[in-house]
Amino acid sequence: MPDDIAKAYFEIQQLREEIRRTELALRISFARPPNRPCYTGLMNARSSQATNPQMPLLKRGGN
Repeated sequence: MPDDIAKAYFEIQQLREEIRRTELALRISFARPPNRPCYTGLMNARSSQATNPQMPLLKRGGN
């Protein structure tokens, strides 16, 4: 019986280490460089694509 407990404990420790490595890899895969915006596919009202910077301010709001 003590051998089974020791073996189970060792297997649990191995699984925990594997989970830690997997979680770290997942966090790294979703990491983004600092000072870089997170793009979700949506544009906000201030993005350069939402308005034409060449158009005067008074004409932008009239759409």
